[in-house]
Amino acid sequence: MSKPFRISHSFKVSRDTLWAVYTQPEHLSKWFGPQGFTMPAYDMEFRVGGAFLHALQAPDGTQMWGKWEFLGIDAPRRLSVVQHFSDHEGGVTRHPMSPGWPLRTMATSTLSEEGSGSSLQLEWLPFEATPDETATFDANHESMQQGWNGTFAQLETYLATLP
Repeated sequence: MSKPFRISHSFKVSRDTLWAVYTQPEHLSKWFGPQGFTMPAYDMEFRVGGAFLHALQAPDGTQMWGKWEFLGIDAPRRLSVVQHFSDHEGGVTRHPMSPGWPLRTMATSTLSEEGSGSSLQLEWLPFEATPDETATFDANHESMQQGWNGTFAQLETYLATLP
């Protein structure tokens, strides 16, 4: 049994604004992903059973694709997705830099009102993973913490550009 990865962050915007930038591709494309990466291509069908297919491009031009499959949408409170690395057509592929990473993971994001702002709590788990994949996931919590803190910093920067 895997240990869930959990992280939370507070923002100085309303929960409705946070929900919009967290669920609309025209916003996600401006901040989501590792620092220095861009999102040059995406397609989203935002409904339970729909998906968000997107490319992330590294500064050297290398692209990697990912896909979120929407399991639960309770706007503006909760979003549950199964996610995986993919090819440009949405097929499941291995993590390009970590072959032992689970083929699929499940993430649940909960957005809450917090004073005059909002907060986001993320819980992430391997999904239908082998014991070895689960062990790889569990061993990488520190790296995931660093990655998500960088992503939240990019989100903060993006939020500051909104009217």
